[in-house]
Amino acid sequence: MTREDYGRRIVSQSKIRKLGRNSYAVPSETIPNHEYVVRLGKVGWVCECPDHTEKKSVCKHIHAVFIIRKPKPHYIQYIQESQCSQCLDTKTISRGRSRYCKRCKIYYTPRRVRSRLGLDTITHGMNVFYGGNSLRKTCCTLTQRGINLTHACVLKWLSKYGNMIDEYTKTLKPRVGDHWRIDEVYMKVSGKSMYAFHMLDTETRYIIDSMVSEHKGRMT
Repeated sequence: MTREDYGRRIVSQSKIRKLGRNSYAVPSETIPNHEYVVRLGKVGWVCECPDHTEKKSVCKHIHAVFIIRKPKPHYIQYIQESQCSQCLDTKTISRGRSRYCKRCKIYYTPRRVRSRLGLDTITHGMNVFYGGNSLRKTCCTLTQRGINLTHACVLKWLSKYGNMIDEYTKTLKPRVGDHWRIDEVYMKVSGKSMYAFHMLDTETRYIIDSMVSEHKGRMT
């Protein structure tokens, strides 16, 4: 069983108390009459249990909180509904069934995503591909979940939603700490020696920036 499965078991067998706007008390399965506090911190959701504090993983208690929280609209659906039909700006205002763009000063009808496979399947397939797998390997992974499709279908998802998600993620502000570190990797590019530099946040391991340089001493 995965941590998410254990989280579902906690939700079905125990009662999770809401302490505040973004904090919850989740009962422990191993210690009787004990609760772990799960709250939203500066770097995301954190829990007091040893699994999270020692391994920095999304523990079963955090998964349980995710399950009971009111689900938000899928981000692919959100992007397509909020994007202006003219300038593609996502900072628009809802006006009933229509939306208003401040930049263009027009009303437009939001686009709807229609897919027989569902947005969760599309997102999972794109995550598998961007995780370093080929199109055919992505299809094999989806087949294990009972979803039969061709590699051309996955390629269609990438061309249809890839640029849209990329533009949207550029508008997001990551939550990083005050300590960053830079690491380099030596590699060959077309037979030429190069260095790939990555700047990461020390606590969250979030990649802040990346670049490739011919010199190790100066990143220019």
